[in-house]
Amino acid sequence: MNSDYKQQLKDPRWFKVKKRVFRRDNYTCRVCGEKYFLNVHHLFYAKGRKAWDYPIDALITLCNECHNKWHETEGIKTLKPIGIRQIGVISY
Repeated sequence: MNSDYKQQLKDPRWFKVKKRVFRRDNYTCRVCGEKYFLNVHHLFYAKGRKAWDYPIDALITLCNECHNKWHETEGIKTLKPIGIRQIGVISY
């Protein structure tokens, strides 16, 4: 994790988005149902976007254990946007 990204995770805009995701997911890991040690996970990354600049559907609540397992098995997915469609979905 680079230092710029770490700084973004301290930004009030990220805390606001994180809170929305936790509320939507009822403060529960979407994989195992755990209610403690929660993280908000980005399902993908797009170059140039800040941590808080993602649609809410691109973020999910995961506990520490599931979050670590996810990254071990799935790695980090990065989209290479080639343009924005009119409906606002990134093409890749």
